[in-house]
Amino acid sequence: MNFLAQIPRIPDVPVATAAQQVAAAAPGGRVVEDYALGKTLGKGHFATVRLAQRLSTRQVVALKIVDFDAENPAHQETYLEREVNAMRSVQHEHVIQLHRFVPQVNFPHEDGRPRTVMLLDLEFARKGELFDYLLQGGAFPEGVCRTYFKQLLLGLKACHDQGVYHRDLKPENILLSDGFQLKIGDFGLASVNPGGGLALLRSACGTRRYQAPEVLAQHVYEGGKVDAWSAGVVLFIMLLGNPPFEIAAGQDWWFNEVQFGRYNRFWLSHERAPNAPAVSEGAKAILNRIFVVDPLQRASVDDLLQDPWMAAAGDLTYQDELRVLNEFMTARQMSIDLQQSRWKQREKAKRQKQAATAARATGPQTFDPRRVTHRSSSSNLGRAIAPEVDPASVGLFVCYTGQSSKQALNAVAHALPQCASPPGSTHEPTQADSHTHPEEGALPPMPSLVQADTVIVTIDPVEVDHERFVVRASGKSNYGEVTEMEIHVWTIPSDEEEELRCIEAVKIRGSTWAFGTMWNSLLETLDREGVVSTAEDLNHKEEAIHDDPESIIF
Repeated sequence: MNFLAQIPRIPDVPVATAAQQVAAAAPGGRVVEDYALGKTLGKGHFATVRLAQRLSTRQVVALKIVDFDAENPAHQETYLEREVNAMRSVQHEHVIQLHRFVPQVNFPHEDGRPRTVMLLDLEFARKGELFDYLLQGGAFPEGVCRTYFKQLLLGLKACHDQGVYHRDLKPENILLSDGFQLKIGDFGLASVNPGGGLALLRSACGTRRYQAPEVLAQHVYEGGKVDAWSAGVVLFIMLLGNPPFEIAAGQDWWFNEVQFGRYNRFWLSHERAPNAPAVSEGAKAILNRIFVVDPLQRASVDDLLQDPWMAAAGDLTYQDELRVLNEFMTARQMSIDLQQSRWKQREKAKRQKQAATAARATGPQTFDPRRVTHRSSSSNLGRAIAPEVDPASVGLFVCYTGQSSKQALNAVAHALPQCASPPGSTHEPTQADSHTHPEEGALPPMPSLVQADTVIVTIDPVEVDHERFVVRASGKSNYGEVTEMEIHVWTIPSDEEEELRCIEAVKIRGSTWAFGTMWNSLLETLDREGVVSTAEDLNHKEEAIHDDPESIIF
């Protein structure tokens, strides 16, 4: 690609020898250039992010593997150029770092088909996304919110000083490193203005819930003020556990209160929601400076860093704030891990009970399709050899089945169209969804971090790959958003007679919550038809989470 040849590469250590590669890669693992590949961390339309270890330095990194788009190379080149230039321009402790990139390298598909990819060696944020800690644990204490907001603003200031505007800030794109320190990531939609000065932008991009009103209205906009608005939405979610509004447009009740300067009613309505956390007047004041429709009157990142609330930590030094943050987030992570462990134990007990009931009902001489292994004959039509997967690399959107790979693949393809709701279906607010304003009476449902009213009105399997055991599907929500997902059928390695298969869903593009809604609908349909037994762990294996880079298995 032309722009890549114009960017000087970062000097790096020579590629590891073949002997080093063989020694470092796990049996059956893959190596690309100087990297041994581990589990998949994320997947997009043209790129996959894999946990990897650089063989020549032993450093654990997040390796972004980009497939070149043969149909629209110029469009892809534009976005790749922006992303690479943006990340190379900003060197800051609160921004994910680009260690190096490889413009072109041969990396065949698993079935041997040739392929050329681009590699981006990125800093690995070991603690994951900020989103997960908010989703599973709710709002943070105000002191923790202040510390994170300060780190977010400092990272944004470093970007803006270099003429880089992120344009897609949201909790999913904010990562946490060791010690739970904030890192801004995913610069795929960034705009770069290396000359500095005021730059008016036109592209309407980003995630709807976090977009500033001028972006949604398709006006020209100032990148710095748009980032400030999105940062304010993130701060609000950290403080209260839910977004301030569904969309910054006139059809949204909550936004209209802000638009017309009725901040008291906006805050009173949020505070009257069930179990709403208390918010200090200082926190409200800084958010009121952000949620201003006129971007000329909206506070900039520099303004926000000087706001009195940012210095309201009392006698605590910044090091004290970091210690408090680390203690709280460690406890939050332990609580989440405990909840997941208990859930897995309940699911395991449920599966064991179901298996025992089935055994008593059928008897030992009755044909049991879950016990058929198809190992004796390569011509057996039920035999379906899928790629094996390390149980520790399996994501959250998984379920398990005792059916053959072909049976499971056909069941998924058959079930997907049944998962859509009829056009016009919407979430019906219940009494618990709404609350009462002293002047307005019943209010609309509170904006939710999980967007509970998302309904998928159409789902179509657009491709069934019987060789790779993959179904690709496209769903359209009641918001008009299109979400694409892939469903993989894997064979789980086992020394026992019974084979088990994992059905895993991966989002390709679109809304996180539309993807989750599609998966939940599919899971319910497959469960109802007796195809799967839902669980996150295997019957006799536990997931191992390794924080020590030396203990990560590739």
